[in-house]
Amino acid sequence: MPRLGFVWQRGHLIGSQLGGEGGANYNNLIPMSPASNILFRDEVENPIANAARNQCVFYWVWAGYVGDDLSPTRITAIAIGDGGLNLSKRIDNP
Repeated sequence: MPRLGFVWQRGHLIGSQLGGEGGANYNNLIPMSPASNILFRDEVENPIANAARNQCVFYWVWAGYVGDDLSPTRITAIAIGDGGLNLSKRIDNP
């Protein structure tokens, strides 16, 4: 069932501040609600980018889908740094 009420944004799984390819690289894009996209940037990408300035960071991110829905219902990210970063976030994508 499609989820309506807003315009989907192109959400980058690996943001440009983390070295991800920007623009329309469809291997790095998923549909995200505007609120989820902002939350992902603020709570995942920006803290990882700040930590990566002075430590090596391993970053995993994946989108969770339900059934045949073409947009993910959640995005999960884990980042571990050799200088102490330990981030685990799940962002719902309503």
